[in-house]
Amino acid sequence: MISTCELPQLIQTQLVGKKVDLVAVVDQLLGMAHAAGELRCQLASDEAIRFEFRGEEPVDIPVDLAKGKLRAMCARLGWLCHESGQTDISLYGDEGTFRRNLPSDETANGSSFSWRLKFMNTPGEQYFIITVQ
Repeated sequence: MISTCELPQLIQTQLVGKKVDLVAVVDQLLGMAHAAGELRCQLASDEAIRFEFRGEEPVDIPVDLAKGKLRAMCARLGWLCHESGQTDISLYGDEGTFRRNLPSDETANGSSFSWRLKFMNTPGEQYFIITVQ
């Protein structure tokens, strides 16, 4: 799991440009959310996404096509709720929960963790809030 101070590098290497690894980015964000207790994410501008971890100052990171990539992250998180059995979740915005193993976390010993998700994923509004349960 990477630390929140490594967030700009993660975003710049895996979310910027045409070669995007959305699954890896969301998995790493879940690890950071687990460490912080909560992660809030929204558009900062047309070309930046704002990440805010509980107890830390918000960080705006430049991202090309920020709105589309934030919407893709919202859809991925909604899909995680769907995979966890909440089949009625709307990928355009909803609230839900999901369970997931943390990526490459040796201390978790294969344990899955539970997150609460609140998100909006429409052309006019995009954000997500992940809280550890």
